[in-house]
Amino acid sequence: MRPAPTFTISRSLPSLSQLILGLLISMPMFAGPVRMAWGELVFAPHVDYAAPGSPQAIVRGDFDRDGDPDLATANFRGTVSIFMNNGDGTFQPAQDYSRGGQSGPTFPGQPLSLATADLNRDGILDLAVANTASNTVSILLGNGDGSFQTSVGFGTGANPTSVAISDWNGDDRLDLAITNSTDNTVSVLIGDGTGGFAAKADVATGTNPVSVAVGDVNGDGKEDLITSNAGPSIFSGGANTVSVLLGNGDGTFQAKTDYPAGVNPRFVSAADLNRDGVLDLAVADTGDFSGTTEAISILLGNGDGTFRMGVQFGAGPQPIFISIGDLDGDGLPDLAVAMVGGVAINVFLGNGDGTFRGLRTYTTGEADASLAIADLDGDGMVDLAVANAVDQTLSILIQVPAAARAFTTTPYRTIRLADQATWCVQIEPVNGSFLVTELLANTIVMKYGSGSIPAVPGKRATTADTDGNGIQEQTVCFAKADLRALFAGLPKGANAVPVTLEGNLGSGGRFRARLTIEVVGKGNGLATHISPNPLNPEATLGFMTSRPGFAKASIFDVSGRSVRVLLDELSLPAGYHVLRIDGRGEAGERLGSGVYFYRIESAEGTAAGRFAILR
Repeated sequence: MRPAPTFTISRSLPSLSQLILGLLISMPMFAGPVRMAWGELVFAPHVDYAAPGSPQAIVRGDFDRDGDPDLATANFRGTVSIFMNNGDGTFQPAQDYSRGGQSGPTFPGQPLSLATADLNRDGILDLAVANTASNTVSILLGNGDGSFQTSVGFGTGANPTSVAISDWNGDDRLDLAITNSTDNTVSVLIGDGTGGFAAKADVATGTNPVSVAVGDVNGDGKEDLITSNAGPSIFSGGANTVSVLLGNGDGTFQAKTDYPAGVNPRFVSAADLNRDGVLDLAVADTGDFSGTTEAISILLGNGDGTFRMGVQFGAGPQPIFISIGDLDGDGLPDLAVAMVGGVAINVFLGNGDGTFRGLRTYTTGEADASLAIADLDGDGMVDLAVANAVDQTLSILIQVPAAARAFTTTPYRTIRLADQATWCVQIEPVNGSFLVTELLANTIVMKYGSGSIPAVPGKRATTADTDGNGIQEQTVCFAKADLRALFAGLPKGANAVPVTLEGNLGSGGRFRARLTIEVVGKGNGLATHISPNPLNPEATLGFMTSRPGFAKASIFDVSGRSVRVLLDELSLPAGYHVLRIDGRGEAGERLGSGVYFYRIESAEGTAAGRFAILR
């Protein structure tokens, strides 16, 4: 079976006239300056890119296969725009596509939503676009270089508003689900694996379904559907529900079950918000424009496809879209919320139990319609991309780490790889950028080149003011074996080596400090490190290469028989490499208890060692 696909779901705003009216109603609520950051979670001021056509929805995907997340928007005035990432969080000007291809006629009827996945199984991302005025969904097949083929349309119900992609019938071919707000249905289109789709089959939802989410909410291995139902009026709602449609695994769905949400729920997203292994729901309740009914509703999953109301909390004026991701690097899901007519987005950090803390507000362009979370500049911290419908721009917000200073004291000013034991470094905040007690020692890493090693958990993670500058710092340490692996490629003798230290803060966000240290290299070729040893139940084997070249890593039993080849590359890039030892042989069989040996051959030299498996 092919691996489960990855895909992004997006939905849309109401019509443009409704959007502008919402803007006029809510604008006074943003009078005065808007906070740019909140303490530990900091984003640089937004950088805007022209997005003509009033962007309503945004998705991220690597459309040119260069490893960097690109962006696509669905534009109300009839186009789809592609923004190619330069790799540093900046983007090339938009390339627009329409019904007839690039620079051709507009899409047939107001694109409101789009999703991305590999629809024809060629390893290249494609796009599915819901066109609300023409009752169609358009498919744009990707060419793999960031360009797309001419769109092909398929019929939906009346007034399609949101599109999602998954495999509804278990045939390893991706299918579509589109909410139809006039028909009160969701259309299911079964894919043929080539980018084509069968005629729709409609399933009843609540009144005025405007967004759709996907997930296995009852744990039976079959994908289910969830819709948010806004009711008959944009101003007062009326349905105020979400509909859950359990999948049968054959492309059909059971009759809906409705659950109450807040007033005018216009978006729903599914994720495990309380870490119990069960999907929960986050719902954007846009409210009745009175200023008192806007909220985020959290519905906690019971694991059997049913839900119970969790917390409800204010989210700012008319929340319209929610993106879920780990914004502060603590491993817990957070919420980023776009608002109708807004000039800012709101962020709520997750506590890991289905509740959220502290409103953080960041300015954007006007009338946020949709947003995406991704590491846009490749620095290991996630950033934000926001589609702004009224000023027709794409706002990029790059996350900025908290400033820190790193320094060493005697006897740790020099790392001597030949005989160095544990090496320690001090880290302190700069200009009160964070509290030193917020440093999470077990998340701190040291980077050199493309390599990275973790700090030793619990090893001298102490707080003091060792340099007497009146600022408390924390001491963190790194193990001898890791240091040797990280700096294995250095020539013999003293080397001035620039390193970066990074880690998470307990209250959210990350810190970063840079330091140049003296490392006395051994100059004796390849260094390796295996941990844990014995396996428990797995281990990682790390090694460092300073230049590209061949590399092969194998496991042998005590008789010298090869039992597993972990790596066999003709041209392995330079850097720190980590191999997984899972205790299994070449055919996937479990290896018995005993002593085993590994051997790594590379352009750097040869290294060997032993490890044990205990069953």
